Amino acid sequence: MVNRSHIQVGGFLDGVSVFSFLMITRGSLSVDYCGHRIDLSQGDLHTYAPGMPTTMLEVSDDYEALLLNINEQTVYDTPALQHIIRAGFPCVGSCLRSRHPTEDHESKHHTTS
Repeated sequence: MVNRSHIQVGGFLDGVSVFSFLMITRGSLSVDYCGHRIDLSQGDLHTYAPGMPTTMLEVSDDYEALLLNINEQTVYDTPALQHIIRAGFPCVGSCLRSRHPTEDHESKHHTTS
C-alpha cells in the first residue's frame, strides 16, 4: 500500500527498470507520463513500462493505492510473467517476442477456437 507520504510531488523518475501496476483505492494522483498528463482517481489502474520518464504533478491528501512492481529483467527471464506484461503493455509485448525466439515458436503452435 502506498499513500501521500510516499509520493514526491514534482519528483521526476527517469528510466526506472520496473513494470508497475498501480490501482488507486482512494483519492487521486496526476502524473506527467511521457509528456502526457494523466489524472487518476479511485478505481483507476495505471501501468508503467520501464524507462518511461514520469513526473508526479499532484496528489490528494487522502491518496492510497496498491502497487505491484516487477523487475524488468525478471519479466524477460520468466515466460509466465511475459503473458501478464503482454496484456498490460501491448507495445512491450512485441519487444518480448523479439527477445525470446522460443516464445515465438510456442505462440505459432498455440491455436484458439
